[in-house]
Amino acid sequence: MIHHPQGFERVYDFREHITPPAVDYAAPEEDAEHFFARKTVAFKGLITVREWVNGFSGYSQRRISRAEAQ
Repeated sequence: MIHHPQGFERVYDFREHITPPAVDYAAPEEDAEHFFARKTVAFKGLITVREWVNGFSGYSQRRISRAEAQ
């Protein structure tokens, strides 16, 4: 993670040294997919099912069936 900027450079450090323990965790897959599903709609606006599937599958790195998308 970026610890602090130094001019135009970024100074990096390990995540364990920067984040507080209360927020130092990986989100469950279901929560992450829900976030990216909403992000797809927020980014693209009013879209068709096919456009949503294409956008969401890019975030999730897996194939989405049309039935699941519905």
